[in-house]
Amino acid sequence: MRLKIGLALVLALVAVALLAPVLSPYPPAAQLDLYALRAAAPSLAHPLGTDQYSRDLLSRLLNGARISLTIALLAVAISVTVGTLVGLVAGYAGGLADATLMRVVDAGLARGDRVIRYPTSMLKDGQAVQAAAPMRASMAASGPRGAK
Repeated sequence: MRLKIGLALVLALVAVALLAPVLSPYPPAAQLDLYALRAAAPSLAHPLGTDQYSRDLLSRLLNGARISLTIALLAVAISVTVGTLVGLVAGYAGGLADATLMRVVDAGLARGDRVIRYPTSMLKDGQAVQAAAPMRASMAASGPRGAK
């Protein structure tokens, strides 16, 4: 039962993210009426209100779901790829390579994702890379054990 509820929530989030341009009542970056709607409270026209630049918060939330979903899928894809490759190399090479790679993975798992998260969060200037790098690095640490 819990699996069905979780799957329904994930599918609903994906559907909302994919249909965001259709569902959002206003363009996400559009400044409506800078004086009258500045930080307006929720109303029928703006169900979540507006921000200090009079942008509709519902539109920004719906369109932000697309970006969040993209970053999450990117992080999972990269972590699965890196984790599988490290596990396959360790399993195929064996010996010293296996022992060395698995100790690195064990260190990452024992210390938590902090060992990998902080150095990788400064890899590039782009915000998406900064958000995806810690997620993919911390998730990739658990992949080699399963791939091996």
